[in-house]
Amino acid sequence: MSNIHNLSIEQCVLVALMTVQNSLETVMNDLDIECFCAERHKAIFKAITELSNENKPYDAVLVEQKLIETKTLELSGGSKYLLQMMGDSASSFYNLESYVAQLNKFKSHREVEQIGQSIQEAAKDLTVPDIHNAAESILSGSSTNDKAARAMEAPPKDLAEEYAFPASRQPFTHQLAAWKILNSPEPQSLVVTSGTGSGKTECFLVPVLNQLAQEIDAGEDPEGVRALFIYPLNALINSQQNRLDA
Repeated sequence: MSNIHNLSIEQCVLVALMTVQNSLETVMNDLDIECFCAERHKAIFKAITELSNENKPYDAVLVEQKLIETKTLELSGGSKYLLQMMGDSASSFYNLESYVAQLNKFKSHREVEQIGQSIQEAAKDLTVPDIHNAAESILSGSSTNDKAARAMEAPPKDLAEEYAFPASRQPFTHQLAAWKILNSPEPQSLVVTSGTGSGKTECFLVPVLNQLAQEIDAGEDPEGVRALFIYPLNALINSQQNRLDA
């Protein structure tokens, strides 16, 4: 676990959420599971968000029930930890937004720390052909599985001119934002709106290819339906089929 955190603030946020009705709604746009560093706190927050999505209250009793239902009570520290946290941490609803801002700051610093670690690992790998380009890719957030990256960079000759995605290409901002969300441990739905020819397809295609490549590396069976693409027009489907083939 990273040393960049404040577990007391994480506890105060969770207690505030579990003691004040509809408190999640006041910070839901700024608070996600990666704001929490401790795995037990992530498990508790996930239970809170699941109850909220089910339009149910998320007090400590129902959160405990949800943890039992999802078999994550032990991961969260157990009933004893929930009781201890509720007793030791003040319900600081009026400081909730300030605390959430602090958690986001820690989250951002952990992300930078992780980027630094990834660059260090790449620097140690002497098989990387262009370490500067690899480091730039990591910094830009466009790092993908090596197999997926090579496949996008060198598609079949008849499709290369139109669909090649060289490693040196700088992604658009909306592509980076989409990849960050879809490649995260807890991917979420998103809507991308942008002009024609601005690379919207890559927003979802790259994470799909990346995931498939990671599954192959992990020794998983790649056969069967692995992803489903839905388009409103046959002409668009045919165009996207060529891109997927590339």
